[in-house]
Amino acid sequence: MNAVTIFVHGFNGGVHSTRNMISSAQHAGLAKQVMTATITRYGRITISESKNMRVKNPIVQVLFENNRAPEFVQINWLHSLLILLKREFNVMEYNGVGQQRLGK
Repeated sequence: MNAVTIFVHGFNGGVHSTRNMISSAQHAGLAKQVMTATITRYGRITISESKNMRVKNPIVQVLFENNRAPEFVQINWLHSLLILLKREFNVMEYNGVGQQRLGK
C-alpha cells in the first residue's frame, strides 16, 4: 500500500474546511478519499465511509468534534488515530495536510 494522506482541518474548522482540496485531488484523478475519521471531544474515534485502502493515494479526512481544542489535545488525538490506522488498516506510511485558518 502506498502512503495515506491525512487531511486535518484547522482551528474552528470542519467538514467543509478540507472538502475543496480533497475534491480537487479526486477530480484530477490524483487521489481518492477512502474514509472519514471523526474524533469526539472525549477522544473516541469513529471511522465512516471506510473503503478500500489499497487505492492509489488514499485520503483520510479527519474531523474534530471539538474543533477548538488546544493543539496538544489534537496532537494526542491524531497519535491515537495513527495507531488505529496502523493496527486496523495496516497503514505504515502517511502524509499530513493541515489547513490553517488565517486570523483577521
